[in-house]
Amino acid sequence: WSNGATGPTANNLAGGVSYSVTATDSRGCTAVRTKMLPQPAPITFGVSVENARCFDNQDGAATVNNPSGDFPPFTYAWSDGQQTATAGELPAGQYTVTVTDSEGCFASASVTITQPAELAATFDKEDNPCYGNRLGNISVSVEGGVPGYAYLWSNGPDTPSISGLAAGVYTLTVTDGNGCVLEVPTAIEEPDPLEATLAKIDPTCSGYRDGSISITTTGGVPPYRYSLDGDFYGGSSTLIGLNDGNYNVRVRDANGCLFTAPIALQDPAPFTVTPGEKDYTIALGDTLMLSGTAENAAGTPEYIWIAPYEGTLECTECQSTRAFPETSILYELYGIDENGCESSYRFYVYVEKERVVAVPTGFTPNGDNTNDILRVHGKDGTTVRQFQVFDRWGELLYQATDFPVNSETVGWDGTFRGQAVNGGVFIWYVVVEYEDGMEEAFRGHTTLIR
Repeated sequence: WSNGATGPTANNLAGGVSYSVTATDSRGCTAVRTKMLPQPAPITFGVSVENARCFDNQDGAATVNNPSGDFPPFTYAWSDGQQTATAGELPAGQYTVTVTDSEGCFASASVTITQPAELAATFDKEDNPCYGNRLGNISVSVEGGVPGYAYLWSNGPDTPSISGLAAGVYTLTVTDGNGCVLEVPTAIEEPDPLEATLAKIDPTCSGYRDGSISITTTGGVPPYRYSLDGDFYGGSSTLIGLNDGNYNVRVRDANGCLFTAPIALQDPAPFTVTPGEKDYTIALGDTLMLSGTAENAAGTPEYIWIAPYEGTLECTECQSTRAFPETSILYELYGIDENGCESSYRFYVYVEKERVVAVPTGFTPNGDNTNDILRVHGKDGTTVRQFQVFDRWGELLYQATDFPVNSETVGWDGTFRGQAVNGGVFIWYVVVEYEDGMEEAFRGHTTLIR
């Protein structure tokens, strides 16, 4: 044989090739024949593909179309194990199909099932700055899938952006052009409620400005700032230098959220000291027992007696003391309690002497030249250093200084600012200097009669 075989039969020959054979007998005679071995038609077919509609779906398919060859029927074997002309429920990937005829001849082809990109949503959101606000908003950007997206939020809107949101979870459902669905939640946050507790220290003493308010703040967004007037905000949580009164404390956080609460500071009852009487009068040579009393003191107060010159008080740092002035004198009683609250009280001790200074108990300024002027009378040689007349409300109506007693030209004529005053009782105050240089103060009242 032309392929080298020597037997009567040549096997395993390729089609489409001419083969020759030479036969030789025992005498050496030969004969030659040539034969074309025909080639069978090849197995042909097409493959159509249905890609997956959604990412990660198993709904792709591949189908063998129009298989042909010389030896039907055909069988099918897919690389995923399916054995029909159509392989279904396929995820994305590459698949191979082998088509085999009845003679065992076969042909293979590969196809690829594709899928859209995975649907993905990216949120851009603004949370609520303050607890209880409805200022949140969300915008979404979608990628993947098949364009032609539809939106539906769990609170109803069907737009890519929603606003005016309270704190909470909002779920977005996105449907693409193939009907693929993405459901994804996102949350609008809010800070905890801005709250504060207030603690106060009232002023130590009546009228003092040493009260304070301490503020403990929770929630909101630090740092916090604090105000009493709503205009100036400071960083200290303790407000100091406060007096008695009602306050409206304001706390503002970093987002501008505001907490307000009222609080009142209250003075203690006023601490006062007195010597017992408003003023005292004694005869020259007598002594006077003075005893300080206190009201609304914290603990046991300390007393200090103050004189304009030494030698008129027995004890200056006792609650009670003996006074022995030789002339009228102005004393001051000073007290301080255990809280440091202070009080003082000034009072006169008038010393009566034989020296006589008198102001009439009444006068009649009616123009009849009799008792028309309120004058200061006394022993000649005495000088009036100060003469004052007051009405019963304490208003100064008349004042004269440095004139002799019994003066015919100096005195009150019953007028004030050029106008006659109505009749009534008036208070006078006189300071005189005697010839020996001693000064003495007097006071009393007179009646103006019209």
